[in-house]
Amino acid sequence: MVWAVLGKTTLTSAANNISVSGLTAKQHLVVEIYIKSVGGGVDTRLTFNGTTGNEYSTRRNFNGASDGTSNSLAHIEDLLNSGQGSWLIRLSIFNKSDKEKLVISRSVSTGSASGGAGTAPDRADTVGKWANTSASISTIKLATSSNNFDTGSEMVVWGDDGTDAGQSTIPNGSIHEESDTGKHKIWNSTTGTWTEIA
Repeated sequence: MVWAVLGKTTLTSAANNISVSGLTAKQHLVVEIYIKSVGGGVDTRLTFNGTTGNEYSTRRNFNGASDGTSNSLAHIEDLLNSGQGSWLIRLSIFNKSDKEKLVISRSVSTGSASGGAGTAPDRADTVGKWANTSASISTIKLATSSNNFDTGSEMVVWGDDGTDAGQSTIPNGSIHEESDTGKHKIWNSTTGTWTEIA
C-alpha cells in the first residue's frame, strides 16, 4: 500500500473538538490523533460526515479489563479512558462506500496529567462501526463532552485505495513465479495486471 496524507488539523487554541474534512474517498484510512487535555479528563465521541443519528456501535476495554459494549449510539465512544494527560490514538478504518465502516482504535496515555517515569501509561482498545452503507467517509470529527482538547492537539489522516503503486514500475512482459504454487505469470503494464501463463 502507498499511504498519502489526506488532511491534517492542529488546534491553535483549546477546543471541544478536532476534525479533518474534505477527505478524498479511499478504501483504507489510518488516523493518528494526539490529544492534550485541559484540566480534567476528556470523554471522546467519534463521528463521520457530521452524522449523529443512532448509526454507531462500540466495544472497548481499558487496561485489559473486561469488554463493555454500547449500541445504537450517536457516535463511537470511549477511544480513551477519560484520563488526564496526553493521549495518542491510532485508528484503522475500512471505508468502502457500500459497506459498514469498521474501526479499530488503539490508544495510550501518559497515565496522569504530569506523566513521568513513575507513572505507568494507560491504554484503551476500542472497536466500532458506522452502519452507513451509502457513502465514504469525508469528514472525521473527535469531540469531547467534558473539558477541552488543548492547543497543539492534532489529527492526521492517511489514505490508500488498496492498489500497489509500485507495480507501475515493473517492466512490461516481466515474468513472476509464485514460490508456493510454481505458477508463472506475465505482467501487462498497459492493463496493470498479471496473467497466468503455461
